[in-house]
Amino acid sequence: MVMTDLHMHVVPHVDDGSKDMEMSLKMLKMAYVQGVRKVLCTSHSSWRPEATVRYSNNFEKLKAEAEKVLPDMQLFTGCEVLFTKRTLRDVLRKLDDGEFLTLNGTNVVLTEFQPYASADEVEQVVKKLLSRKYVPVVAHAERCDAFEDEGFVKRLVEAGCLLQVNLYSLVKEPDEQLKERARRMVEAHQVSFVGSDAHGSERRAPEVKDGMAYLYENTDQAYAYAVCFGNAEKWLRV
Repeated sequence: MVMTDLHMHVVPHVDDGSKDMEMSLKMLKMAYVQGVRKVLCTSHSSWRPEATVRYSNNFEKLKAEAEKVLPDMQLFTGCEVLFTKRTLRDVLRKLDDGEFLTLNGTNVVLTEFQPYASADEVEQVVKKLLSRKYVPVVAHAERCDAFEDEGFVKRLVEAGCLLQVNLYSLVKEPDEQLKERARRMVEAHQVSFVGSDAHGSERRAPEVKDGMAYLYENTDQAYAYAVCFGNAEKWLRV
């Protein structure tokens, strides 16, 4: 089984993810042995202009170093963009200006909400992104309480919103409600992408193997392949 990890905080010295190049390479090696062959390097969005420059410089350094040790591991640019009703206008402006990166230069946006974001807030942001010709992918959708409402999830997906879940949540997540939410969405074929949401090589390390196995054992093979790999090729050109 191979996969594309849509969500990893692996670029060093940018956010609360990898602290240095050594940790970044260790994270990629850990992911590689579990079947990951492509990684979207999605640092958190930042309101500090220097963070954008640091991301760009450090991404290129990481890509060069990774090619030396994992020549068939491909890295792509991205950003986990935090949205709230209050910041929506400013975040859209930064997306339009290229300061907050889309996934691999496409119109697809890894869209983060606070766990306590209301359904109204999520729906408002999703509708605004769609109206601006962006395609929102809700990051770790299982962690947002609004997604407990199955009718709400169905309505968002039918409107054109895509969902990402963390593979860790399907098996190893200790919060049973969160685990059940993630499982319910994948078993209903509502999820389009998966990721590790890894932030380090020890704390919140890449954990995908067991989650991939769960997908292949509890959904049909074509869907599991699409979620783990095929949809990224289709939507992100990776």
